[in-house]
Amino acid sequence: MNLSTLLKTNLTNTNLEDLFTFETPDPGTVRRHEINTRSFCNLVDNLSDSVCCLFIRSNNCTTDQDYQFTLQGAYQITAIPAGGWLIQDPNQQQAATYWIPALPKNRQLDDDQHITSETSAPIGGLEISTEALSITVNRKQGYYLDLVILRFMPDADNLVQQLIAPQQHELAPVFLWGSHTTYCKHADLFLHLINGLVYENRTAWPYYRKICSENDAHALYVTLTGLQHRSGKLLYVLLKRLLVSATLSRQGEDGAWRHGEWSDDMEAHFRLHCSGMHLLMDVLSERHDPEVEANLKSAAAYIAKQHDSTNIGTWFLHDELELSEASMSKSPFKWVKSRAFGKRPSNMLVLNTHLDTSIALDRYATLTGDSQYATLLASARQATRTLLTAKPAERLYRIIFNIIELTLLPTEQAKQLPVHLRIFKRLGWKYLIPRLQHIKKIFPRIVMPGGYIDRALSLRGISPAYQSINTMDLARYIRRFPDDIPLDQIRSALEFSQSQIFRDFLAESKKTRYALGFWAETLYHLCTIDTDPKYRQWLTDVLLDLDNNDLGIPPSILGGNMEALSAPLPPIQAQLTSSSVLVANLSLSSKTEFLLVNRGAAPATIALKEFSLLIANKISPTQGRDITLNPGDWVTLQPVRP
Repeated sequence: MNLSTLLKTNLTNTNLEDLFTFETPDPGTVRRHEINTRSFCNLVDNLSDSVCCLFIRSNNCTTDQDYQFTLQGAYQITAIPAGGWLIQDPNQQQAATYWIPALPKNRQLDDDQHITSETSAPIGGLEISTEALSITVNRKQGYYLDLVILRFMPDADNLVQQLIAPQQHELAPVFLWGSHTTYCKHADLFLHLINGLVYENRTAWPYYRKICSENDAHALYVTLTGLQHRSGKLLYVLLKRLLVSATLSRQGEDGAWRHGEWSDDMEAHFRLHCSGMHLLMDVLSERHDPEVEANLKSAAAYIAKQHDSTNIGTWFLHDELELSEASMSKSPFKWVKSRAFGKRPSNMLVLNTHLDTSIALDRYATLTGDSQYATLLASARQATRTLLTAKPAERLYRIIFNIIELTLLPTEQAKQLPVHLRIFKRLGWKYLIPRLQHIKKIFPRIVMPGGYIDRALSLRGISPAYQSINTMDLARYIRRFPDDIPLDQIRSALEFSQSQIFRDFLAESKKTRYALGFWAETLYHLCTIDTDPKYRQWLTDVLLDLDNNDLGIPPSILGGNMEALSAPLPPIQAQLTSSSVLVANLSLSSKTEFLLVNRGAAPATIALKEFSLLIANKISPTQGRDITLNPGDWVTLQPVRP
């Protein structure tokens, strides 16, 4: 049988508009409908009374299958700057407009909705006439076909125009916390939003399958909030509703979000769970929503139970595998049983998740007034203070980390070491680092001499990239609990992270380069809690690092991090962008401040207009006049006061 005959005999023809069958929602609500047909299982998210998003997934079957999607009318298809394609009928003002943000994909999934394999679905045909437009797509045997389409009714034409003509800053790459990839344009949202769920845009170690991630969902939400604030466009409000719908739909009956990243037990990773909480708290910071508040309450009740009672206080766990030694045996990590600080042996004493959970529960209490976890949180804060100030065997650890720091040098600098230091470096990575957890079992500590902060107490080896994640969470923690950890207490850790040697070490490997994005997030928080110009210079340095390594800007500097802001910022009244100037929004509800950095190779002129100069690097103070930034220079700005 030839291909043309096969297409005719093995083809399902569907009128695309028939798949958009649902009740019209009340304006501003998010309601997900599931519509099953013989060939498809469709999810429809109603974003407003004029816009909806349709996720099409074919039913699985044992043979190759061709699907033809048809729209009646003189439709035309056009690629747009926001990504994807618009389908419009220019002759019919009352016709809907359709946006296909991503090419259809063939995907294989396991029973837990992990994506185990995916490939582009071949386009078997595209027919355009005055009568109809039809697209034929091939689904492979043993795969599901996924396609996403957004429909805009005629009265939503202003939203269509926002897609057609994005501003320059809307197309700048943004670093995402979960998958460590970049969001560059509107359509990139659908690299993560797959069949109504948010996935990481990468295959995750150790099984190299795509997992659902509330961490990326929250990073995307913060990104879209910042872009909404900066552009004033309603489109971002609607796209954010897709993330809310996806997050709510994935939450379990016990309040947990589960992931199955490290085992086949579908264990929950509590860092990702807290990201789900932060996303819902961002929503409540913007508007009242009883459904979101109920789901948040359930999530808080779940995470509050996930702790170990130690001699130094409550310690929040990293994931569900830590609940027992039997579960930890399924972990891909090598670990050592330890009862340091009176903890259970399966508790790895992971720092960043403990900090994040403490922050999430305190933010929850502040936002909702629910103080039932106050005693638990007070105990967790005591554990944090005790661990961060624990410094046993100071001389021994100083010797150990003088050696270990030799392994954290950039390659070119390591090559220039004298022979005796090369020997010590080899001893460090080959023998000392793999056995470090046994030393920490006897002399338990995480904060090391010289400023390095270890990821955990009982895991084998070290994780240099987590230095930046730890400093980010410590900066966030200091924002919420300034009396617990003075900023001076982590000064050595900050200076270690900012050192050119360590930043160059991180940048030269794909495995650690992503840590620069978290170091930039650290500096965002430091700049918004401290006025020291030093932190603005440091943020400038790392923004240039990120730009040089194509990692994108951190989401928070767009001005949409509601954890830091508590309430939405007013819209920006003046555009401060140019092709070579990065803009970091360091504003809070109580102040307005922008950091401008010239990332280009030539001087850049900026018209201040409504802004005055606050702090300048190599520039004389000025107000209301144009200024010129040399390559690598920065200024911070505030509105001119009447």
